[in-house]
Amino acid sequence: MSNLNLSLVAGYSVDSPALSKPASLPNLSLGDFLERIGAKIHAAQRRRVEAEVARYISANGGVITDEVERQIGLRFGM
Repeated sequence: MSNLNLSLVAGYSVDSPALSKPASLPNLSLGDFLERIGAKIHAAQRRRVEAEVARYISANGGVITDEVERQIGLRFGM
């Protein structure tokens, strides 16, 4: 597809780049910043534990039985 056809389909000129606004940093207080960092750390820990639980379930037959569920609660605190 040529640039002319592409510009007709896309609805804008392919030859001229789009103007973009310069990036700016968000206005955050120190408390907001620390809260965001804490949330990211918590989310990463949660993903790690969920991956460990998935590996445990897979290693124990891939079926959640009462015993597997009980062991997950004991081992991972869920």
